[in-house]
Amino acid sequence: MATSQVSLVGNLDAREPLPQNEWNPQDPSGTARISAILDVHDANGAPHEMGLYFRKADVNRFEYHVVIASEALQRPETAPNAEVGSGALQFDTDGGLDAVEQTELVQFRFTGTTSDQVIELNFGSPKSEGGSGRDGLTQYALETSINYQSANE
Repeated sequence: MATSQVSLVGNLDAREPLPQNEWNPQDPSGTARISAILDVHDANGAPHEMGLYFRKADVNRFEYHVVIASEALQRPETAPNAEVGSGALQFDTDGGLDAVEQTELVQFRFTGTTSDQVIELNFGSPKSEGGSGRDGLTQYALETSINYQSANE
């Protein structure tokens, strides 16, 4: 069964410095200091690695990028990696998740499948949507840690 949702729980260090270089999906580990690599499954049940990369964008704000190896996808991509989703996480001054802004929907087609796959990213319940802001990713002045990650099928 295909993965339809990915959930993350943990903390992004509020002390993380602003990056000095531009984001590059061909060098995700070199242009983002925080990552979570998950196994997601296509419609045929085959596993694939999907990387979520986080970069400090401003005070109380991180951008995220979703990357999959191009060879796993049915799309004309000459570069080794394809960015298949992106957005930003806005935190309040107390470290709670305030808003999730999705710039690019996480949607793609794995090789050997017949339809697009959409994966919902769950970073927790943002305060701007009536949530607690504390049940997913937070931003405190503590070491970054992704304590829980799941890919539901």
